[in-house]
This record gives sequence, structure tokens and C-alpha cells, in this order.
Amino acid sequence: MKKRSTWKIILPPHSNEESIRQYCRSCREGTSRENRPSEKAMNCWKIIVELDSSYENTLVKIVNELVQHYRDCWSEYRVHDNKVTLLIICRGWKRMWLFRKELINKLVSKNILDTPFLPYRRGGSYYDRDYGPWRLWAKNYYPEKLPLVEISNGKAVCPNDGSPMEYTGKGLLCSFCSLFIPETLLFEAIENGEAEYRPHTGIHKSNVYRIKYLGIDRFSIEKIR
Repeated sequence: MKKRSTWKIILPPHSNEESIRQYCRSCREGTSRENRPSEKAMNCWKIIVELDSSYENTLVKIVNELVQHYRDCWSEYRVHDNKVTLLIICRGWKRMWLFRKELINKLVSKNILDTPFLPYRRGGSYYDRDYGPWRLWAKNYYPEKLPLVEISNGKAVCPNDGSPMEYTGKGLLCSFCSLFIPETLLFEAIENGEAEYRPHTGIHKSNVYRIKYLGIDRFSIEKIR
């Protein structure tokens, strides 16, 4: 582990900080040149962990062990205002998804997480200002990679009460319990096969949902907490 400004970096074997810096630089240069998120930005996924600083040593130990196995991933972290913030960066959605699942399971088993969910995103948040929400990058800039780019007939069954959910123009809505799945999550599921969602507000904000694309405008929604 080496210091990087106020951040510390956790590297996989046979990697170094300079190679990572060059990779990120080429991603930004490619994005600027193409005037759209570059292929490297599309392939860059981040897991976001924020915990009380008392968990720093345990969290760093767990992530360091995982990074040795998931060699296309590395991590940066810092402690600030009694909070440890840790980012895991992975090249590829599948690699990130597997890393995230294993990390969640380890943190839940140690009673560090009480909800089986960690936020994640692709690329850097600074890209969103220029290119819009990251969940829509494939639809807006690489539509040829998606099996579907129009979801006006999207349907699902509500996991809370079994009621049909209909597309409103902005997402899927259950008219009985008011569960709403934004279309950004639907396009993420279309692109990668699945997505996870924890509502920020409303009566469902303590729940976590997994959205899967079944094909031909159909989605499954599972309540995992």
C-alpha cells in the first residue's frame, strides 16, 4: 500500500501506481477526443464504501485480500471526519459484480453492514456533467451494444404485492404500493443483465431490489431485503 496524496492505494500483484495513472489519463483523453464516454470509461466500474473510521483496519484487510484475487481491480481509501471512504475500481462489470458480492457477504457476516448493498457506478462522476447519467451511456452513445433501446411496453410484477407494474414513461410503477423503478435502472439491467437498487426516499427506502432483464420488454424485480 502506498500513499497517494491524502489517499492510500491498495494494488494487486504485478501492478504499480504509474500504470494505473496512465490508464486513467488515456481514458480521459479518449473521452475528450471522441466527445463521448470512451470504451475505457464504459469498462470502468467503482464500488463505493463509506463506514465509520473504527472499521478502517478490518475493511482494508478484507479489500486487500480480495484485490490479490481480483487482479483487474484496485482500491483507494482515506479517513476523513471520522469516516473511512473506500473506492474499489474494476475493469469490467462482471469483475466488479463478483467483487462487490463477495465484499458485501464478508461485511454482512462481520456485522459491519446491516443491509446487503453497496453503491456502485461506472466511470467518474465528473463525466456525468458532460455526458448525462452513467446508466444511460450505453443507450445514448453505444446503442448497438444493447438488445433493446425502447422500453415503452416494459412490464414487471411487483415483488411486494404481486401487482403488475407498468411503464409510465420514466420507469416501472406499482399502482398499489407505489414502488417505482426508474428507467435508468431498467437500461442498466438491459445492458448487463441485472442491476440493484436501494431507493433514497419514500416508504421503500430501507429495501434493496434486484432488477433483471428477461427479454422482450419484460423484467423481474426481486426484493432482497
